[in-house]
Amino acid sequence: MMINLKHISIGTIFFTLSLLLANSQLHPIYSLDRDCEFGVEDSFGECCENTIDVWQDIDNDGLGDVNFPATACLEYAGWVENSEDVNDEIFCLSNLIDACDICDGNGKSCIGCMDETAINFDESASIHDEFSCIYASDHIWHVSDWGSDEFGSGTVDNPFITIPHAVNVASEHDTILVHSGTFPSNIDLGEKNLFLTSMYCFLPDSFYIQNTILDGMYESSVVRYNGGQDETSVLCGFTITNGVGSYINDNNKLRGGGVMCHNSDPQLNHLIITGNSAYYGGGIQCHSAEPEITHSLITQNITLGGFGSEGAGVFCWNANPSFYNVIISHNESLEEDGGGIVCNYGSSPYLENVKIDNNHCYYRGGGMFCWNNSNPTLINVEITRNTASTHAAGVHLDNHCDPIFQNVLIAQNYLTGGMDGGGIYVYNGSEPIFINSTIADNHTNGEGGGLLLLNGSNTLLFNTILWGNEPEQFWVQGGNEHITLSHCSVDGHNPLMESDNPSIITWLENNMELNPYFAFPDTLNYSLTQDSECIDMGSSSIEWNGDDLTIEIFNGMSPDLGYMESDYSTALPGDYNLDNVVDILDIIGIVNLIVSGETPTYFEFLLCDFNQDGIINILDIIYLINIILG
Repeated sequence: MMINLKHISIGTIFFTLSLLLANSQLHPIYSLDRDCEFGVEDSFGECCENTIDVWQDIDNDGLGDVNFPATACLEYAGWVENSEDVNDEIFCLSNLIDACDICDGNGKSCIGCMDETAINFDESASIHDEFSCIYASDHIWHVSDWGSDEFGSGTVDNPFITIPHAVNVASEHDTILVHSGTFPSNIDLGEKNLFLTSMYCFLPDSFYIQNTILDGMYESSVVRYNGGQDETSVLCGFTITNGVGSYINDNNKLRGGGVMCHNSDPQLNHLIITGNSAYYGGGIQCHSAEPEITHSLITQNITLGGFGSEGAGVFCWNANPSFYNVIISHNESLEEDGGGIVCNYGSSPYLENVKIDNNHCYYRGGGMFCWNNSNPTLINVEITRNTASTHAAGVHLDNHCDPIFQNVLIAQNYLTGGMDGGGIYVYNGSEPIFINSTIADNHTNGEGGGLLLLNGSNTLLFNTILWGNEPEQFWVQGGNEHITLSHCSVDGHNPLMESDNPSIITWLENNMELNPYFAFPDTLNYSLTQDSECIDMGSSSIEWNGDDLTIEIFNGMSPDLGYMESDYSTALPGDYNLDNVVDILDIIGIVNLIVSGETPTYFEFLLCDFNQDGIINILDIIYLINIILG
């Protein structure tokens, strides 16, 4: 550690310390009871002509506690000129605290329906919300495996037995509540926007998802949206299985074994889509559609086989679906492309917090296959342990596809045949961008263990780690491809590492061989350990094709390399101004931070909360002074 004592004196340090004490939130209320020659004495022992009323702000949210008033001549940290805080023990800038004492909360942790006659009675609730109770009504149609379509009325006491019958009876925007059981289902929503749900949406227990089963009976798609539905159409809380797809516009290819969305944009959430098959989209097919799929598992679906069959998990055709918190795993495309997900003919889905794991295809793209101007955006996505027999175990990009990979892990994908592309295969004019991503431990028996570029393709790798891929980290095949790297860590010897041929490779700033020291790669944990050489080694911005790519949130002096920002930093403890020297300037900076009353950032806590009590205050200043003085 570099400690600069050159310009420090004991007097300077304690003068700074006295300023802090005069304005610290630890300052007590006291009176010297002195005779102020001019004016009056305030609650803190200062004299002035006029005082102002202030109230203590314990939680430092800018709102004072009406129970702790005082008078003040000056502005004191921890004291404000209002008494509006509804709870001064809870930091809450909005001053909106729910009945569960949660800032900006919705009361769900303790508020619920406590009426035992309601269908969503919540035995864990301690505060009754009568308006949340759901009862049998004209707008909720009940379906149960002991009901009757012939004699039932759709009430909770006299339910229907089939979902298609409930769909026929329901009006626009009605709710169909399906109680636990197994229901033979080939559901066509027609042109209606309906809320089709299990009990899960009223009582969020995964039991209802696993035990409310829509069974396609190998006859058709289990659920079909084919009538222009919008986002008010919701499918929630089911296991969807044994579907084999439906035809679109007399096309002889079955599509969407589990769920088919054609010219429709429903919300699909909290679903298990498993054991389905189709020619296109064994689990889900999106055709000219923009559904939102959230909190769902798409697993163990297959394509039926035959030339052109694609997308065992998900198939997108001219579609822009959104995926949030979704797992796509153990799906298999038996004879063609895309074990996990296929993006075809101008599809640009958005994927965030998605795992694409352990999928397989015979031909191209075990995890993901993109073709013909498809430009997906992937943020916080893991593409792992996928396999393919011919090309691209992880991701295959073909024919001018320009996806963005940000905070993406592509690891342990394995090409089983003798062709090329273990991690990513970039072909035919495609131009992906990799931002803060990790490409590690992928394998092929051919070329391009981590990344392969060919036939006029280009790519940018920024703040990215390429590590442990076999037989090499990246490979450029042909003569009209180009790869650009900035702030990247590249493992070991690579045939292009020393190339200065501008037609093949551009090395921008700070590309090195930095050992990431991954935490537990055997369990797919590729986070950085405290010893990692990749911490704080990235850049917060880069200009690319006229656009500024910016990293706004990071914990250290600079972004880390790789897909997951660590909690560590290479900055010196106490080096508040990040000049690599711990001195009086850092003390002054921390004093100003405390006096300002602003909430410290995570990084400021990391550098300056020496006693780790969750507060930066006078105790941390004293600790830092002791460090400087030795």
